[in-house]
Amino acid sequence: MKARSVILIAGVALALAGPAQPAVAQVRVGIGVEIGPPPVRTEVVAPRPAYPAEWVRGYWMWDPAVHRHVWVEGRWVRARPGYRWVDGGWRHSRNGWVWTEGRWRSGRLGRGPSAGEPVPERGGERR
Repeated sequence: MKARSVILIAGVALALAGPAQPAVAQVRVGIGVEIGPPPVRTEVVAPRPAYPAEWVRGYWMWDPAVHRHVWVEGRWVRARPGYRWVDGGWRHSRNGWVWTEGRWRSGRLGRGPSAGEPVPERGGERR
C-alpha cells in the first residue's frame, strides 16, 4: 500500500511538472528614476579573450540603496553564435529616467572594439 502511494504521488508530480524545456522568456522591468544618469564615461577596453566574444559597454546603474547611480564596468562576454549584443541605455520619459536592459539580437557578430581602444559609454546621454 505504501509503495503504491509513493508511486502515485511521484507520477502526479511528474505529470504536473510537464516536459523539461529550456527557459526562453525575457522579463523587462521599467522603473522611473527622477535623477538622470551622470555624464558619459570613457572606458579602455580590456584585451579580447581567446574565445569569440562581444564587448558589453559599461553603464550607469541606479542603486536605490544609496539613492544614486553607480558605474558598472564594461566587460567581454562569450559570443552567442548567430546573435549580436545590443547595449542597454537610459531614456527620459514622463515617468522619469527609465533603463532598458542590453540584450542579444539575432544578426551577425559585431567586430567589437580593439584592446586599449577608448569606448565612450552610451547609456549616460541626457536628452
